[in-house]
Amino acid sequence: MIKIQKKPLIIINPGSGMMPVNYVVSLGLDLFKENFSIAKSFSKEDTKEIISQNSDKHDVFIAAGGDGTVHSVAERLVNTDKVFGVLPLGSGNGFAKEFGFNINPHSLMYSIKKAEVMPIDVKWAFVS
Repeated sequence: MIKIQKKPLIIINPGSGMMPVNYVVSLGLDLFKENFSIAKSFSKEDTKEIISQNSDKHDVFIAAGGDGTVHSVAERLVNTDKVFGVLPLGSGNGFAKEFGFNINPHSLMYSIKKAEVMPIDVKWAFVS
């Protein structure tokens, strides 16, 4: 187990999936109280800027969206000491399913709060 020193940052794609942004915020408030931040990302460029501006303030970055959002956040955290969390809100959620995530948002946020992490190897595949 790791010790989370800084508050998590939830990077949410408000156009992804069926879950409203206010529900994600209420989950954060329920579990982390005031000890979390949230940022809306509308593009890969937004995500890059959000992570760049918040790297010193947060040690956990939670991608709240579909596989595109997950990819955008993950590619910025590769080879860092940051913890990457996924709150799958997309229609397919292939990454979350592949790793056996429970898709219940409350359970996932609780796991993040308890700092239940697993290391993963990162391999990039380019398919044309």
